[in-house]
Amino acid sequence: IVPSVSTKKDIVKIWSKNSKKIFVVPHGFDKKLFYPRSPVEIQRVLKKYQIQKPYLLFVGSLQPRKNVIRLVLAFERLKKEGLPHKLVIIGGKGWLSEKIAAKIKNSQFSKEIFWLGYIKNSDLPFFYSGADLFVLPSLYEGFGLPILEASACKTAVIASNVSSMPEILKESALYFNPRSVLDIVRTIKRALSQKEILAQKAYQKAQNFSWVKSAQKILKILKNESIS
Repeated sequence: IVPSVSTKKDIVKIWSKNSKKIFVVPHGFDKKLFYPRSPVEIQRVLKKYQIQKPYLLFVGSLQPRKNVIRLVLAFERLKKEGLPHKLVIIGGKGWLSEKIAAKIKNSQFSKEIFWLGYIKNSDLPFFYSGADLFVLPSLYEGFGLPILEASACKTAVIASNVSSMPEILKESALYFNPRSVLDIVRTIKRALSQKEILAQKAYQKAQNFSWVKSAQKILKILKNESIS
C-alpha cells in the first residue's frame, strides 16, 4: 500500500514488483487541526514567534531532497526585485543540513529569512493560514503531506512538477521545475498575483482527502475487495 501513483511507478520500475499487488491509498489530514484560522488567531501565534506578515512559507526538514537552497536563491532574486515578503522555514535539521543552514545564515537577506526549526504542531495551522503562499520545492516526495495541510488551511500552493506532488492538487496549484531557480521565481510571482483564487481551489480540493477515506480503502484491500 503506497500513498501515490508516482510511488507505485517507482516501486515497479526499481524493484520490478507486480503492479497488481501495489495499491494506492492517498494520505488524509487532521481535519480538527488543519482548517482556516481567523486573522486575530493568526496574529496571536505569529507574535509569539516574532513573525510579521506578509511571508512565504516552507515546511519540511532541512535536507538536500527538500531543495531549500534553490528556494532561498529564488527568494533572494525576488527581494532584489522588491518583494515585500519574508521567508518562513519550519522544520528541523535533516541529514547533510550544514550547507543549507549556512546558506540561510549567510544570505544577504538573512534578516528576512526566519528558520524556526520545529514548532508545536498545534501552532502549524496558524502559519499555514497566515501565509500568502506555501512553497514545496522538493526534488522528490512520496506524497507531500504539507501541500495538503496548507490547502486545508485555505492557502495558495505551488510545488515541484516532479514525483507525486502534481497528483495531490492537480489543477488547483501551480507547479515549477525544482532545478530552475528562475522557474521558481516566475511561479512565485504568478501565484502571488492570483493567490485568492488558488487558495480557494486548493481548499476545495483538500476536502476530497481524509484519514477516514484512507482507512476505508485499506480495509477493502485487506478484505481483498476492489477499490476505486
